[in-house]
Amino acid sequence: MGGDGMGGLAVAMLLASVLLFIAPAAIFFFAAMAFAKKSKYRVAIALASATLGTALGFVAVAATFFESSVSPPNRLILQLSPEMKHMWVVLLEKPGATQSLAWSGTDLPFMSRSASVTVPVSGVVIVDSLIGAGGGYAQAYGSADELFPGQGGGPAPPGSGFTAYLAFQRPEATVGDSQPPDLPSLNDAIEFAAFLKARGVVRE
Repeated sequence: MGGDGMGGLAVAMLLASVLLFIAPAAIFFFAAMAFAKKSKYRVAIALASATLGTALGFVAVAATFFESSVSPPNRLILQLSPEMKHMWVVLLEKPGATQSLAWSGTDLPFMSRSASVTVPVSGVVIVDSLIGAGGGYAQAYGSADELFPGQGGGPAPPGSGFTAYLAFQRPEATVGDSQPPDLPSLNDAIEFAAFLKARGVVRE
């Protein structure tokens, strides 16, 4: 049953993709033939219009079925201190902090922005804003372009002086059979305070 369902879904996606390709090309072709019926370049105009329709169909297929290709997530490049031993890198949002995520690039289709962050021995980076990084907007990579596989985040405890946190699990944490340590519940005031103390982070 499950296999038949997946096969039917694949066929439906294929047919939808073909339709998204063909429909704009056909509409543009016949519309151009109708509007340019008195021009001696009628066929050439129609073919050019059909090509444009095909291009738009390609974009529609990519946006519908390959959204991550059309709108790839931003990239956070985490430059880890060689002495850092922690398995989780944590970014804390503190309005007014002196450090910012310096984003470069653009949000145009098929493109994304990137920011490089130097991570100290504590594994904790305090920045003034996590806009563009939290909520699944970014993936973290190491300096050798290795993907950080785990991610977590949420609001920081009220009264802590921080507004939000974002955590990324190092690739080394998933090597072999060893289980990586769980990330503390950083939206809990007690665990958040204990985490900062353990990491040697002093609240300003």
